[in-house]
Amino acid sequence: MSTLTWYTITVSPRWNQMVFISDAPDNVTRYLVPHGDSTPRLPGMRLRDVYDYRTYALEHVPTGARLVVTSRLDGKLQGVREGSHFDFRTLEDPLDLAEERQLADVPPMSEAAQTLLAGMVARMSMTDPKGRWATGNWYWDPLGRDDGRGRDDDSDPQRRLWGAGGEWEAQWTGLPYPEDVAASLTDPRVGISGATLGRSKRTYDVTLGDSVLKIYA
Repeated sequence: MSTLTWYTITVSPRWNQMVFISDAPDNVTRYLVPHGDSTPRLPGMRLRDVYDYRTYALEHVPTGARLVVTSRLDGKLQGVREGSHFDFRTLEDPLDLAEERQLADVPPMSEAAQTLLAGMVARMSMTDPKGRWATGNWYWDPLGRDDGRGRDDDSDPQRRLWGAGGEWEAQWTGLPYPEDVAASLTDPRVGISGATLGRSKRTYDVTLGDSVLKIYA
């Protein structure tokens, strides 16, 4: 999944579905949906339909979540239905054993923790208009802070997300700035409603209800 952050994606949450707007929707979809005999991508993700303007309608079978990947700037799911140029697995393809094992390995998470983690994805491509923080698709800094972060040894970023229940930890090298991600989740205008930000010696702690996401500084 981290491979997606090498692409420029505008993340647009809609009612009951997530929309990824990209100038490379074919490549983005190939990292999400298993195809042919490929290594499972996002386990359980399947192709529902393909429309013109390189628009892919996807569904995550285990949860029923829907995702649209498109080159359309308005992100709308409309147009002429087409056939896929790739051998994507569709809703007619059941989960295989590898996917079932991957899903079984995902720890349980509280409802509030799901909201916090989804919040990071929804804010992956945001910039505060006042220039206080920016997430920059997780690979560049729209604010142009020239302090060397994201260069040299950070050219191949290392990322870790793990936890269980209501306690989760996120840690990475390179961009974005950890404090920027924490700020995006708790911004008074576009943050998660009810989320609060605390600071310890090593982490920024984003708390929602009985759950916390610890972002290492």
